[in-house]
Amino acid sequence: MTYEEVPAMKEAVSNLILKAWCQTQSLYHSYRKSFAGRQDGASTVEYALLIAVVVVMVIAAATYMFEPLKEFFLSVVKKIQGIADKSTAKSNF
Repeated sequence: MTYEEVPAMKEAVSNLILKAWCQTQSLYHSYRKSFAGRQDGASTVEYALLIAVVVVMVIAAATYMFEPLKEFFLSVVKKIQGIADKSTAKSNF
């Protein structure tokens, strides 16, 4: 590419970008006009966002509470095993 071709290339790329931008804006506005009066899609999106937030909160809580819950249930199991061992020891006499 020569130095003389650079401005022409810049103009061609600029025109291509401008054309793509105009087509994108045209499509956006036509879709926006066709969906502007409808309200059913908004509630679907709101429910999806609500579910996503709840899922993230449940995962975060489970991650944060994993060790304390593990220790709690292990202590419960040990207590139950201790009670079971005492009852079987008494029944053997």
